[in-house]
Formats: sequence, structure tokens, C-alpha cells
Amino acid sequence: MGTTTKKLLRQYVSERIGDYRSLTTSGSGSTTTVVDTSLKNYSETDDAFRGWYVLITSGSAAGEIRRVKGSSGYTASTGTLTVVLAFGASIGSSITYELHRYDPTEIHSSISQAIRDVYPILYRGFRDESIVVDNILGNTDLQLFASSTFTSWTHSVGTWTQETGIVRNGLQSAKGVASGANATLTQIVKPNVDSFTSQTAKAKRWVYATGANVARIQINWGPSTSNSSYHSGADQWELLDLGSVEVPSNATQAQMICEVADGNTAYFGTGWLSFGSVYRYTIPSNIIQGPYTVEQQVEESNPNGSYAPIAGLKEGHTIRLHGTGYLTDPSSDSDATEVDGSQGELLVNKATMNLASALGSRTDDAIFDRAYTRAEQRYFDLIRITGVSMTPPSAQWSNGLFNVQTGAPVWTNASGSSAARYIDFSGARGTAVL
Repeated sequence: MGTTTKKLLRQYVSERIGDYRSLTTSGSGSTTTVVDTSLKNYSETDDAFRGWYVLITSGSAAGEIRRVKGSSGYTASTGTLTVVLAFGASIGSSITYELHRYDPTEIHSSISQAIRDVYPILYRGFRDESIVVDNILGNTDLQLFASSTFTSWTHSVGTWTQETGIVRNGLQSAKGVASGANATLTQIVKPNVDSFTSQTAKAKRWVYATGANVARIQINWGPSTSNSSYHSGADQWELLDLGSVEVPSNATQAQMICEVADGNTAYFGTGWLSFGSVYRYTIPSNIIQGPYTVEQQVEESNPNGSYAPIAGLKEGHTIRLHGTGYLTDPSSDSDATEVDGSQGELLVNKATMNLASALGSRTDDAIFDRAYTRAEQRYFDLIRITGVSMTPPSAQWSNGLFNVQTGAPVWTNASGSSAARYIDFSGARGTAVL
């Protein structure tokens, strides 16, 4: 799959409207000045760059955008630009930067909009394995990690980090290090049942440890705790099984716990906690069209094994979804989106159309009309002639055993907030789906 960085996308769009200049400072400036004698090649007149924009692309201030002063903003004799607001660091010698007549922020916005506009002509394919049959834990496969915390989990005790070397499923596992007390990674769930204490709970999770009596899983009910057996310490992944546990009559909570004994280290992969059948599952938000294929893991003991069309749901088995979503919207100059060649050119032309339209609405400069017209013509020529469309595969449904609650790729509920999309497996439980 091709990739094009944000920096290159900005360059290509800027070049379409004649606004790209990539330069390097020749001397030491300050937090408000940029010194570059090569600017004399562009103008020998003071204040030649009134209201232009400086984008720093290296050094401590990389990524910062500042506008050149409207008065006394350029001294031609020394090649010095003076900006209205200070940079976060002094701009020294040999710092790369870009000089634009138009705000690079608007260029970035036009690219972001184009990424949405070209869908589904251009798209990013997704394969998701975050759904486990009957599981009610959030982020059960421990693949979501933000701000030093595993999403949906509480780092109650110990040090918990992402591990990419010892992995059972996905791209990472949870590494727990206990020092001074047992380390615990916890999550409290609220089963959607009428009578919590009349239920039977089941739980399993993949665990890796190199010593016996080091790691296990638990459910804390408030007054009491149910425990799995410990990992054997065999220096391998083991699927720890809490078994079938009747919820105590005095239970006040259901708290899932990954535990590491004091003074030890262990790793936790995917797992699940069930209080009975679950029929409806939220489709991951990055899949905005589809899913096109829905499969179920054949062997629970083999997370990386084969998947097959669903004939009936199996508790604890992973569901695999294939669908499509937007291309990646790169956040930093080094980040990339998943196109190049003619596909990248299609995206750039759409972004140029967006930028020319936005800038042209605020000025009578004919350059924007020409830029829009050229980009629009090239955009549709690419679709018609080169066949750049990454056409999604046909939907593959499983004999009416499930359906998908669909809508527009982006839709909201009555309150204006984003609404989730669901996949319903009622038919796979023996009930017809209409």
C-alpha cells in the first residue's frame, strides 16, 4: 500500500496554486525573527512579504505557523522576517521552513476535507477482531492505549504498559510489573440482566509468565473474590479459565481483575467475561461502510488461526469484521495517508479544489478560479481514465443469520451526538432476523 506524508501533501497542494517555497535559514534569528539571505532572490524590497506565513519544519519550533508582520515584517538588506507572534523557541541557523502567501492551516484543512470527500472512491480497509462472543468487557483485547492507560481499564496498582515483543493477539499485550504489592489491572462492568445475583459468570484470558504462582485473573464481587488458577510459569501463553461461577447472593459489583504477584512481571492478552448470551455488538467506529465480511474464529485456543462464516455463535470466540473507512488524516508532517501515484494525485486535486474554493470565496484573485478549474478537470479525468477507484468488495452475508443497523457513513442521533452502528446476531441464536 502506498503512503504519502502530510508534508508532501501540503507541498503538492501548495504547488497547484504557486505558493510553495521551501527554504533554510542562513543565520541565527530569535523567537520573533527568521534570518535567511536567500530571501533576496525573491525580493529586494522591504516589507515584501506583508501578512505571509512562516511554517517551521525542523528544530524545536517544528510545526509552528506564524504570520509575518504587516509593517516592518521584512528587512531586505539582512534577509530578516519578523513575525507577529513569537515562536516557542528561537529560530537558529540551518533551520528549514516554508514561506506561504496563504495560511498553511487552511491547506491542512483542505486536505482533511478531501480525505472525507474522496471516500468511498479511495478508502482504507479495516480488519477488526475486537468483538468476542458474549463478552461484556470494554477493550477486552487490550489494544486501545491512551495517555499511559489502557482504555476502559483502571491501573489500580503496579506499573502497566504496552508490550509489543511478547504478544498473543493483535499488535500488543498488557505488561504488568508488581513492586511492593500485587499489581492489578481492573474493570467494573454492569451486566444488562434483571437479576444480577441470579446469574452465572464465565471468564477466560490469555496470560504469559515465566514463574509459577505469578499471574491469574479474578472477579471481585465486593464481599468476596473468585480466582482462576495461576499461570504454570512454563514461559508460554496459557488460557486461564475462571470456570463457571455463580454470582454470590451478596455481590455488590462485578470487577474483572488481571493480577500479578508482588515482585514479578506478567503479560495479559485478549480475554472475555460473560454473563450469558449477547445478541447485539457495536461496530467499531473506524468502519463506516460494511462490514462486508463477518467471520468467527474456529478455535478459541488459536487467536491467530482460521476464521469461517458464522453458522452459530460460540461463546468466547472472536468475531472478525472486514469493512472500509476514511484514509488516515495525518497529524504531523511525518505521518502519512495510504495513497500514492494516481490515487495520491486524485486526493491532491480534490484538496486543491477545496482550498481554491475556500480562498476564492474571500478574494477576486483569478488564480483561484484557474486552480479550481484545472484541479476539477484533472480530478474527474483521473476517475474516468486511470481507474484509481479502490472499489470495496461485495458484501458477503451469512444466510440471514445476522444483520447490520446501517445509516449514512456519518450520522447523528436526535441530540446531535454520534450514533453507534450495530451488528445483530439474533438469527445465529435461533431467532429469525427480518
